[in-house]
Amino acid sequence: MTQPKLISLLLQKLPPHLQERARLLAAGSLDRKGHADRPRKRVLYWTHHALRVDENPALDVAIHLTHQLQLPLLVYQGLSEKYRYASDRHHTFILEAARELQTSYASRGIPFVFHLDRRGSRSPRLAQLALSSAAVVTDDFPLEATKQWTEQLAKSNTTSVVAVDTACVVPMQMVGKAYERAFAYRDATSSLYSSRIDRDWPSVDLSIQAETSLPFESLQLADRSIAELVCECDIDHSIGPVSDTLGGSSAGYSRWTAFRNKGLRSYAKRRNQIEVDGVSRMSAYLHYGMVSPFRIAREASADRAEKFLEELLIWRELAYVFCFYRTDLDSDSNIPDWARETLSKHNEDPRQVLTWETLARGRTGERLWDAAQRSLLKHGELHNNVRMTWGKAILAWSRDHHQALERLIDLNHRYALDGRDPASYGGIFWCLGQFDRPFFPEQPVLGSVRPRPVCIHAERTDLNAYEKRVDRLLADPLPRVAVVGSGLGGLMCSRILQDHGLQVRLFEKSHRAGGRTATRRTRDGFQFDHGAQYFTIRDPNLQRYLDSWIADQHVAEWSGTIVSIDEAAKFHPRERLPRYVGTPLMESLASHLARELDIRWETEVQSVSRSTNGYRVLGADGKELGEFDIVLWNCPPKQIANHFQLSETVDCGWRKRLNLVQMVPCWAVMIALDSKWDVPFDGAFINQGKLSWIARDSSKPSRPSNVETWVLHSTVEWANEHVDAMKEQVVQDLVAEAERVVGKALQPRCFEAAHRWLYSRPVESLQETSLWDSDRWLGACGDWCGGPRVEGALKSGVSLAGRVLGSLHESEAAQNQLRKPQQLSLFGD
Repeated sequence: MTQPKLISLLLQKLPPHLQERARLLAAGSLDRKGHADRPRKRVLYWTHHALRVDENPALDVAIHLTHQLQLPLLVYQGLSEKYRYASDRHHTFILEAARELQTSYASRGIPFVFHLDRRGSRSPRLAQLALSSAAVVTDDFPLEATKQWTEQLAKSNTTSVVAVDTACVVPMQMVGKAYERAFAYRDATSSLYSSRIDRDWPSVDLSIQAETSLPFESLQLADRSIAELVCECDIDHSIGPVSDTLGGSSAGYSRWTAFRNKGLRSYAKRRNQIEVDGVSRMSAYLHYGMVSPFRIAREASADRAEKFLEELLIWRELAYVFCFYRTDLDSDSNIPDWARETLSKHNEDPRQVLTWETLARGRTGERLWDAAQRSLLKHGELHNNVRMTWGKAILAWSRDHHQALERLIDLNHRYALDGRDPASYGGIFWCLGQFDRPFFPEQPVLGSVRPRPVCIHAERTDLNAYEKRVDRLLADPLPRVAVVGSGLGGLMCSRILQDHGLQVRLFEKSHRAGGRTATRRTRDGFQFDHGAQYFTIRDPNLQRYLDSWIADQHVAEWSGTIVSIDEAAKFHPRERLPRYVGTPLMESLASHLARELDIRWETEVQSVSRSTNGYRVLGADGKELGEFDIVLWNCPPKQIANHFQLSETVDCGWRKRLNLVQMVPCWAVMIALDSKWDVPFDGAFINQGKLSWIARDSSKPSRPSNVETWVLHSTVEWANEHVDAMKEQVVQDLVAEAERVVGKALQPRCFEAAHRWLYSRPVESLQETSLWDSDRWLGACGDWCGGPRVEGALKSGVSLAGRVLGSLHESEAAQNQLRKPQQLSLFGD
């Protein structure tokens, strides 16, 4: 008998409670080159959304197959960087569960291998394992990216692929179709639920063969810092872990037990009161399958918690079934025709369109909505009752219902620990009319979709109590953070930390923020971007910020003509790529990021020294600037090193890394002309002799049009040779060089000046995107880490914020273990 037919036959011999959950996706027996069936070493269980060993149907199916095939069993879990909305928050939660899984599987004698995609370790481990496996059993999850990866594996025709429903009490494939009303789904499945809810999960024989020669070395998580592992991954580091929601079955069942003992009986009465802790907060654990929905349903049924079961089974599994039978879940095709028609009809209604950043940071001005968004941002959760109000409000702040749907998906999936879940889509689509009926009379924007005004919800809510819950401390005590330097990296880092609830104070020796994205303004009314000339954004995690900055008019694209000038003074057009500048000044972006931050201007930090309560930050003449638990630098490496040299009590693990960075100087010359310099370009790369770059600064968007201004940048070599030159001589030399290269006089000039950038850029950036010492809580960021220029500075600031939040999470997790006997108080009255 061929292997595919054998696998199909064996599935038919599964116990009924497993057979109804398993479906054969592929019966492949050929390798990718079409070769005949090769020897198979094992049955592979690929787990991703059933991160538990108890009551796990997929694991049980895999064990039954190993018994029948008399092959070893291997459990594999991989964590990719490429799933949508991959961030420190989701990665940390999954890694904490994986660490516990390693221990749990080992205690049962089942081999478990784990692979993490990260810097220096990126390889297709699943495909490698599948080639030599008789069958791959996996969790049946109906959403991307897991669904896509499963389908690709099935299409590869390399092995049999079996998907097993591990998430629903009534298996998705038994329902037969998607339902659009909860009552219809309830009626169609009532008998299926009644025969399954109270059923104990059957045990399985664990006497299996264990694979002894593993195909690759598993990443051992027991003694590894998860925060350090996460920082090695190319993911979104701007969204930190959730300190009071740890990943893993133990934490999940602990939360369930506490809720069952203290809150389940009052759930029906308190579930809509967003000010109190009246709900289970189990959705993240159910999303990743860290707890068994069968056990939760069984125990809730034993306690006669009918309203809780209604939410857990009918509404949650209605959404799972809907996603199982539908495709293209990011499209409005998944809302009813009547809803799509009424929303389209009202797409031209007047509305106040807000940017993504305004929404994501909870800065709409609607107190209840902003608190709900802060709950998502800080804690990765949104009370289900407020989620509907939160979601419907986004319609009035979006261009049309298509953009509203896109934003609902983005904000929920990006921040919520239960994001990217069928139940999340259920809630999102409900906001747009799915699983609901029309309501009349029609309202602006919503049409006949059920209204739920924020103001009315706020009136029946104790907002002070709700805000107190939302703004609960990230850690106790809350660490005090000092940031030295307000370049773009320091600003980005500070704002992320502050948005997550930390107390941050910046010290800036200048009177404005931005570092080398500064703008020189003169008494005569001239302005010059004399530092960074423009920036580009390639990182997808920064793109959403860029789009918002453009919409809010902090940034605009500079469409000037850019050329290269060769040694023969010939002009060559440069590739047209999006180049961006701050508007109306280059420093406008920094000013935007600095808004709402606590910045002490014109305050130069001289040294940082150890104290009994953390670190003392000292200014000029030894002036006390405050005591802090965390100190972060956004300065040139030499300046940071000086702070260490002036203190005998402070050192850190990355201090010597500073010596590897060489920063080079640059002279900038600023020229204003009474008439236009008639040259066929707005910016030119030269990189020879004395000049590296010249630009018509006044050609940038939102600049004054009544004057022609130019900025000239020297080459590094010339700046090194003339680092101590008089400014007047620098102007004379570089203007003469520009006239020689271009062949036209820069006359008549009505203003001229020079500025020396002693630390203009690094010769070569460090490989690390930021520097962090988790033992001493000291860190540094800048464009000399990870990559030069504006984008590098922004990424470095995001990276450092992620390092701080990750270490704080690990510290709090360790403290929570010490405080474990008091854990139940989180869910009390």
